[in-house]
Amino acid sequence: MDSFSLEVKDIASSSPTQSGNHLWLNGGMAKSANKIRGFSDRFNLAVAEREWDKLPDAELCKKFGKGNTTIWNWKNAIKMPAIETAIDVALVLGVCVEWLLTGRGPRRPGLPDENGDDGDGTHLDISQLPHGQQVHLRALVHSIQEPGSGQKKVADD
Repeated sequence: MDSFSLEVKDIASSSPTQSGNHLWLNGGMAKSANKIRGFSDRFNLAVAEREWDKLPDAELCKKFGKGNTTIWNWKNAIKMPAIETAIDVALVLGVCVEWLLTGRGPRRPGLPDENGDDGDGTHLDISQLPHGQQVHLRALVHSIQEPGSGQKKVADD
């Protein structure tokens, strides 16, 4: 039978009480594991919706430009991608990155979320962002609008 050791960490003193694998009893690692599991479930759902779950692994890897180990880690709730990679993954899958990472918001652009936001891109609450990030985000949005139209440019597919 396999055995493992459990390290229980005293949160107040931050000193371990046993050596071995870490399991934070305050929920820190459990929360992280739940985030990874949630991402994995949504990733697998989005892949299945595109019927890519039937593809050979090598072909699926090509779609995301990632290696077999990376895709396997995502599918099996081992790791989550970095935010920059998650944005690329969401674009490839045609889903909203917030939904992919957190489960919040609409699954696909243009679909209503649980708050009734239709995801049409005309409303974005940035009030909780620091002022500097708000300024940069407004500049970015302004830079992708067509001159004089007030409308976003749409990329040709």
